[in-house]
Amino acid sequence: GKAKNEDELQFAIEVAFTYSESVIIEEAFPEGVIEVNCSVLGYEHLEASVCEQPIPSKDVLSFTDKYMRGGGKGGSKGAGGMETLSRIIPAPISKELTKKIQDATKMVFSELNGCGVARVDYFVDPKKDKFWINEINTPPGSLAYYLWEKSGVSYPELLDKLIEFGLKRAKNQSKTQYTFESGLLAQMASGKAVSGK
Repeated sequence: GKAKNEDELQFAIEVAFTYSESVIIEEAFPEGVIEVNCSVLGYEHLEASVCEQPIPSKDVLSFTDKYMRGGGKGGSKGAGGMETLSRIIPAPISKELTKKIQDATKMVFSELNGCGVARVDYFVDPKKDKFWINEINTPPGSLAYYLWEKSGVSYPELLDKLIEFGLKRAKNQSKTQYTFESGLLAQMASGKAVSGK
């Protein structure tokens, strides 16, 4: 819930406690902050999509906004989720801020050792060119294909790339040895090896 005064805060806390024994209360972002999403695609080389601004029906993007608009059945790609959401593509932010968000999206994915496709969601203050990472969606609903289509990657190409990255990562991981032969545990179990000596 979002509270604009003490009464609304008290009500939101009471509602939250009906769902959990603990709640998180945090300061709201200043007026004018918008949500912006950016997708990332790749394995060893990463590319970022155009950015989008999802449009909430009220102050905050809700479950209904994300999953129930358009009947909540998804679209032609069969993935549902964010696909039915109202959005502005590209997001109405500066080129400089777009580049910073795209770079941050690739950095987040790289730090998580990602492979395939993900979408990173941000809160953005376009007036101050500031942004905050909200969450990463791995893999995102609808594979974020609507962002990749606007970035020049068709849905079939997106699927081909995802399969290619998965096969390449599996091949690379097959070169890594995860176990090794050691008689130490067998010796300890038989009493022939004494720990600490």
